[in-house]
Amino acid sequence: MFDQIKKVLIEEVRPQLMLHSGDIELLKVENNTVEVKLLGACSNCPSAKLTLLEVVEATLTKRFPEIERVISVSETSEELIDFAKKLLSKTTSSDLH
Repeated sequence: MFDQIKKVLIEEVRPQLMLHSGDIELLKVENNTVEVKLLGACSNCPSAKLTLLEVVEATLTKRFPEIERVISVSETSEELIDFAKKLLSKTTSSDLH
């Protein structure tokens, strides 16, 4: 089923997302749940949840009725994590003085 879902994402969903400089990656299919990662402009767009529901989930549930939900998994970049750690350590240090 993973390969069939991936094919639909590539052929039907991706072209719609690319119109707005976005993309999608299929991460996992398990227990009637599909995990995807929105990429490009879609990854931090305020309308990402709407896109996930109205474009991704609607397309997949139409083609695969057994799919119960589609969730988006977001990952935080290592650079952002490092920046947050530095910022928090400075804040903590200044709070102690």
